[in-house]
Amino acid sequence: MPRDAVPKRQSGRALAFSAFFAVLLATLLLSMIFVEAARGRASLRRVSAREDIFTDTVRCTGYLFRDEEILTTVNDGPVAYLCADGAAVAKDDTVAEVYGDSEGGKREKAAALYAKIEALESALADPTGWQAGYRLSYASLLSSDLADDADRQTLAAALAAGSLNDTDARAAARAYADDLRAQLTALVRFEGEPMPVRAPATGTFFREIDGWEAFFGTAAATALTPESFAALLDGENVLPGAVGKLICSDVFYLVVPLAADECNTFTVGSSYPVRIGKESTALLLDRVALSENGADALLVFRGTDAAKTGSARRVNVTVERRTLSGIVVPESAICAKDGKEGVFIDQAGKAAFREIDVLYRENGVCLVFPDDREGYLATGDTIVFGNRRLNEGKVVSE
Repeated sequence: MPRDAVPKRQSGRALAFSAFFAVLLATLLLSMIFVEAARGRASLRRVSAREDIFTDTVRCTGYLFRDEEILTTVNDGPVAYLCADGAAVAKDDTVAEVYGDSEGGKREKAAALYAKIEALESALADPTGWQAGYRLSYASLLSSDLADDADRQTLAAALAAGSLNDTDARAAARAYADDLRAQLTALVRFEGEPMPVRAPATGTFFREIDGWEAFFGTAAATALTPESFAALLDGENVLPGAVGKLICSDVFYLVVPLAADECNTFTVGSSYPVRIGKESTALLLDRVALSENGADALLVFRGTDAAKTGSARRVNVTVERRTLSGIVVPESAICAKDGKEGVFIDQAGKAAFREIDVLYRENGVCLVFPDDREGYLATGDTIVFGNRRLNEGKVVSE
């Protein structure tokens, strides 16, 4: 055997092993690439581009301007109201009787009794929804005289549950209201003849006053600016002896303070759906007043049937600014390419960029303009997106 035969054979084996390991490593590498690619495709989210309608709303605080008359009396004792909140009254109608107060503090005691009676009557009239609709809370109703009375524990449990459907609970509520009325009678028993409070004009009666009645009339709203509005808010002045008010005007104004840039899409002279508290109506945008520095603004809406706005001055308001139609796109799917905003879609199993023009963004969702030009997102396209970066032509098929 030649001397160099063994080294040559060993060299051949080494080459074979090297080739085997090279093939093995290449196979493992390709497998890893394949698995990683498959994992990337599996992690992609897919959403079909569909058209929808969005309502662009502004939720804020508004202030009501109405012509109101404050009702006053020289007596400082308990007030016995002869008409309900929100009742229509004629001029010279007696809306309340006011007693004297020989001991002091009786007016507040009577007001607390009236509030409980009203809440109980409201609960009886609307046994399942009363808590949401009336001012007196469950906690106020369950005062010590009710919670400690063993005969009224059924009523206490019903009020805690927010329902007066049970027959025994309703009977207990009526009995409790009668007891509160008896307490009222006893409160004024030795105070002599009451002084009547008559309506100075025809209007709608409310017990609640806020001290802004003299400042928040309709005439004040017609020339209001952000600066003069801020000054009005500092003018609160509760009159001594006030027992209620009349809303005397049919016309009212709703003033909504906003940042100036939030008012750009509003058009003076147009009507807008507005929700004031729980009531919805259409109001005319009378004008937009800007501050001197241009940063703040007031939207001044005009409406009719002021009595339906209730007695509150400061109210929660929702204004439907505009209605938009377009293609719905998840905001997380939007990316940029060559300075253009767009999304990737699945086109024959590969990623293809489509440009978009965003009309509106809210809560992680965008509405984009439906554009039928080539290269733009179209209804029915499958939008693909995920944690991994996509590039034009990348395989995205499942």
